[in-house]
Order: sequence, then structure tokens, then C-alpha cells
Amino acid sequence: MKTAVDMIKSKFPKADFEKIKIRRGKGKNLGKIVAIGPKEGEYKVLKDDESGFTKSFLDSFKNKLGPTAEEIISKDGNTIKAQRQILVESDIQLR
Repeated sequence: MKTAVDMIKSKFPKADFEKIKIRRGKGKNLGKIVAIGPKEGEYKVLKDDESGFTKSFLDSFKNKLGPTAEEIISKDGNTIKAQRQILVESDIQLR
């Protein structure tokens, strides 16, 4: 279970784990790590080879997972570029 949580945290740093309930599955998902959906349905979190997330998990929990790490980094990078440009322009005006 730790593997699944660590993978989610690394890919989705702002994931809301209070809204994503993770546990061992029952029935057809016996022994697998699942997330419990809004109607108590089970969504397998990891692919069988643990190489990534299942599409059903990503689709069902996208609002609770938040932005991906790549999206956050890209947005922060754009903000940093804009701040640098403002700094350069301010420096030019001071001279």
C-alpha cells in the first residue's frame, strides 16, 4: 500500500488523501490496492505490473488528485520567467 501512496504523492503532490480512501480490495480486486469511489465502488489504483496508474483510477479521481507535478513545475517556471522579466525591466528603468 505504501508503494501506491508514494506513487500518487510523487505524481500528484497536491492530492487530497482525506478524500481518497485507499485500502486492500475485496472480491475481484482481492489483494490489490484500491481506492474507494463515491458510491463505495473499488477502483484499482496500480496496473498489475505496478508500472503506473489505471485509467479508471485517474478518470474517477482526477478532481481529488489535483494537478500533476509536471503541471505545477511548468506553471512555476512560467511565473519565475515573468518575475525575471519584471526585474530586468525595473533595473533598466532605474538606470
